[in-house]
Amino acid sequence: MPAAANTTISTTGDSQIKTGPGFLYWVTASSTHATLARAYILIDGTADFNTRVWLWSAGDAANNGSNPIHVEFDPPIKFEAGLFLDINSGSGMITVGWS
Repeated sequence: MPAAANTTISTTGDSQIKTGPGFLYWVTASSTHATLARAYILIDGTADFNTRVWLWSAGDAANNGSNPIHVEFDPPIKFEAGLFLDINSGSGMITVGWS
């Protein structure tokens, strides 16, 4: 398998991380940039209604939000259509290792 590329997403909404097939190796997510309670959802596809591959309910940093997390996937999670980030509300920061 090829080495993972790192993509840092600091966003106030949904974002396309990659189009086409690939592998998800790891995720680092932080609630310290949160403006509202929300969840990070990584999706196999190009929109938020496709197949969910990972979810983290981060909470609201101002109201007992979660500490930053780092998750490694062994084996990596395969995706076919693309890798799409859905943040259900507010803003946040996430770094993703993919190939």
